[in-house]
Order: sequence, then C-alpha cells, then structure tokens
Amino acid sequence: MTVGGTVFLIMLFAAAAIQQGLAVLNNEYEQCKHNQPKNSPYKIQNPQEMLDDFLSCLVESLPKVVNTILRVLGQAG
Repeated sequence: MTVGGTVFLIMLFAAAAIQQGLAVLNNEYEQCKHNQPKNSPYKIQNPQEMLDDFLSCLVESLPKVVNTILRVLGQAG
C-alpha cells in the first residue's frame, strides 16, 4: 500500500466520522430499532460537547485504525 492510499483511507475514515457527527447534530438519524422507543423525545443536551467528545475519540482511535488497516493490507498482499 502506498502512502497516498493510506492517506486516502484516513480521509475516508475522517469523512465518515464527520458525516455521522453532523447527522447527529442535525437530527438526521434514524431511531434505533432494537430497543423499545421511549415515550419522551430524545434531546441532545449539549451538542457541542457531544461533538467535541466524538472528535476527541476519533483522534485517539485513528492510530489504531490506521495500524489495523495497514496490518490487514499487509497480510492480504
């Protein structure tokens, strides 16, 4: 795998994470189907804090994701 390919995979990972975060902030997500729905509406109390936490976790997990992708690709090639 080339450096460009690795960068591309990281960009896809980041784009998916950002899209998910924006969907949550914009209420563009479907309710979970495996739990009984609540009678009260779901409210995000602090969307900025939730997004900050999400992005922090993304940054923390990115090295593990990259290492896993490189390991899997190394085994495949």
